Amino acid sequence: MEFGGQGGGRRFATLIDLMSLLSARKITHAYRRILGRASPTLVNVDLEVGPGECWGLVGPNGSGKSTLLRILAGVTSPLSGMASVSGAPVGSLRARTACGYAPESVHWPPGMRVQDALGELAAISSVRGVLGRVERVTELLGLADILPRRFGTLSLGQARRVVIAQALLDDPQMILLDEAFSGLDSLVMHDLLEDLHLRLAGGVGIVLATHRLEDLVGLATHVLVLQGGRVVRCGLAEDILDGLAGRDSLAGLLENHS
Repeated sequence: MEFGGQGGGRRFATLIDLMSLLSARKITHAYRRILGRASPTLVNVDLEVGPGECWGLVGPNGSGKSTLLRILAGVTSPLSGMASVSGAPVGSLRARTACGYAPESVHWPPGMRVQDALGELAAISSVRGVLGRVERVTELLGLADILPRRFGTLSLGQARRVVIAQALLDDPQMILLDEAFSGLDSLVMHDLLEDLHLRLAGGVGIVLATHRLEDLVGLATHVLVLQGGRVVRCGLAEDILDGLAGRDSLAGLLENHS
């Protein structure tokens, strides 16, 4: 999808999109501030995710990570730029079907039961295999004990697991995770990491936004670093994460850039 700006180069961009699971070009976004002033949250951000790649989206709070994921998921529209998932414009039915998105938080009705929410989501995404998909993510994320409970009674960690479950329900080609490991216990995290590795081996693409570089070790193939809404580093994970263990890794990464 092209947002604002001129259409020059659109044919070339479309050809690139067809070779990628996710493609974003020159994504720019700003929030309106008081008295009509606009503060940019993203400026000319490019991202290309191929099959089997996990991109770590790293940066301090307020760097634009969550905003970028919302745009890639088709939840938010940028001021300008182009983005697609599996060759389809973000926000289209085809792109939404191919993409699983776990935002940092989701607000379900407090009185809704977890099992009802997952069942409805699975039924919407596909008419086949509803029960099997719910059972699979329930086992993966240890949700069996909380399925009968209402969302208003869940802890933050429990709600986080349900958010991730709904993103994985339909075995999407592209997975967008915002602070996925926050609030998870070690056993659930271990099982989730194993599942994500299997998905990567099967050609799925992943973008994982986090402010903790340790979340990316052994999982990310590439890293994109945002600061102030701009890309300050981008490349192979082994090159960017090398030598950062044992210190304040994010601060060290930004310090190395500056």
